[in-house]
Amino acid sequence: MVAKTNKIIIIKIMDDILKFLIKYCSALYKEFGFCFTASEVSKSFGDAGLILTNNEVGAKFLRDRGDLFLDFQNRQDCKRWFSLDVIKPAITGEHSFHGKLTDQNGVFLERNMKAIVDLFSNAKYETTRELLIKLEREKGKKMFSK
Repeated sequence: MVAKTNKIIIIKIMDDILKFLIKYCSALYKEFGFCFTASEVSKSFGDAGLILTNNEVGAKFLRDRGDLFLDFQNRQDCKRWFSLDVIKPAITGEHSFHGKLTDQNGVFLERNMKAIVDLFSNAKYETTRELLIKLEREKGKKMFSK
């Protein structure tokens, strides 16, 4: 019975990611040519990850302690991922840093996926990287100045 219960929990963990992906981010594979390239579920911690990529950009969905997050990368800078909480201000100009995948952030992603993928394209990545690093510093200052 324990093995069956663990299997159900593992399936639910990945289902959370897939449901969000289908509801808000299906443009990744429908419009921008992303393919599923990696997935992982931690049986002991209840965390999961799913990576989709196209030729230039990677998207990494994470479930950590029950919350969902999304990071993006330019594939030429393969060790560097940027979280939604700094990507969103880069697009909106609003400097509120909220990276959890809520319905509100889902709607943002749905409406702005083209702009996000474009930010991480090879043609724009150097400028994007500089901006996102600056926003990460700003986020850090906000978090630790309270």
